[in-house]
Amino acid sequence: MKKTVLFFYIGLVFAFIFAIPSLISTRWGKESVLFLINHRIQGTVLLNEWQLNWLGSQHLKGIEIKDTKNRVILQCENCKVEFNILQFLKDSPHFKIHFDGLSGNQPYDNTKDKNHFAIEGLFKGKQLEKLQLHADHFPIKLLDNVLSGINSKYHHFATSLFGNEAKLTLNLDSNVALHMHSPNVQVDLMGKLIEDTFTLDKPAMHFINLNPLLSLYSIDQKIQGNATIRDLTVVLKQKKEHSIFDTDFRIEGELAFENIPLNHFQLSCQCSLDKKGIFSIDNLNFYGYFPNVTLPMHVFFEALDIPIFD
Repeated sequence: MKKTVLFFYIGLVFAFIFAIPSLISTRWGKESVLFLINHRIQGTVLLNEWQLNWLGSQHLKGIEIKDTKNRVILQCENCKVEFNILQFLKDSPHFKIHFDGLSGNQPYDNTKDKNHFAIEGLFKGKQLEKLQLHADHFPIKLLDNVLSGINSKYHHFATSLFGNEAKLTLNLDSNVALHMHSPNVQVDLMGKLIEDTFTLDKPAMHFINLNPLLSLYSIDQKIQGNATIRDLTVVLKQKKEHSIFDTDFRIEGELAFENIPLNHFQLSCQCSLDKKGIFSIDNLNFYGYFPNVTLPMHVFFEALDIPIFD
């Protein structure tokens, strides 16, 4: 009799655990979870509906994220998360997240080309071993919304720099590949990431049009053309106590820009960003080589602090 009662209560416990996703998927469960989230973040998350379960994919619809001033930062019509409890039993858990109808503060227009953004990752233990991002029409307005939330002076910065949308592919593991094609910037970069050091595999040519960005800040100058990167090294250093990141940075290449006679350059510096939003550049050395000039132009400064946040 006691064993029967014990098995009955164990059965109830397992039934309750199995039913948790269904309970959370109800309107009451959704609003309870959103209440907990919104009281712990600076901003607001809204969600029309979601469907959760232990063994299958997770589905979310009508996602909207607002900042502290009630401005919409991100909207997403549909989100599918390919991750379930069985992944926790694997040595290398794998996840994939699909975003459809991703947009900034304007609703996504279904009459346009399909807007699909996907993130895929693989864990090894507690470390993220591999990460892939892919988007055919990534809305750059999202970056504008994030940047303007950090500092209002960055409003329209990203769209002026890149254009309205971009085709983006990023692979991150021991080999790194970044392909980004937008109206104003086209980048194809491949390299290797060994421990905390990224190095370029081979020279890469990039197209850059800075004219819209210069116009945004009322600068009457035309700058566009090709930049060839011959050498690029980025070393992620051990973070200081109050830093978000610390890096050593070195780049070398050639420029073929309109109105800029500079044809070869070298730049090295140390960069860091602290938790107060101060971006620091230390020990910057820049060498610029001009046609028919024997000695290069040399620019050096020991330290420069730039406030990023409002």
